[in-house]
Amino acid sequence: MHKQRGFSLLETLIAVMVVAIALAAMLHGMGVIVQTQTALNEQARAQQVAWQQWLAVRSLGSSEEKITVTQANQDWAVFTTFSDTGFPDTRQVSIRVQPSDDKQARSVQLSALVVNQ
Repeated sequence: MHKQRGFSLLETLIAVMVVAIALAAMLHGMGVIVQTQTALNEQARAQQVAWQQWLAVRSLGSSEEKITVTQANQDWAVFTTFSDTGFPDTRQVSIRVQPSDDKQARSVQLSALVVNQ
């Protein structure tokens, strides 16, 4: 009777393949996490630009329709539109912000009411 010692070549290859597949899945998962984090950071910066534009609209009462703002070494296109609500001295303002160099990027939108007193 012959006793087997150690692992056979086939067992070793299967173990290496299982580890390689697990590492590939982990690398893909890390890539997705990095992409998501980058998108969330960009969205947070766009929301900050929209909030600053909202503060300017509140203090000035109106604003230009389209401006470019530079924040965090990035240019942002800010589109501000006003529409009538049907209520006296009340308008709706919509502020849309997107990176000015990327027309396909997701934009952030903020809408609010402005009451003139």
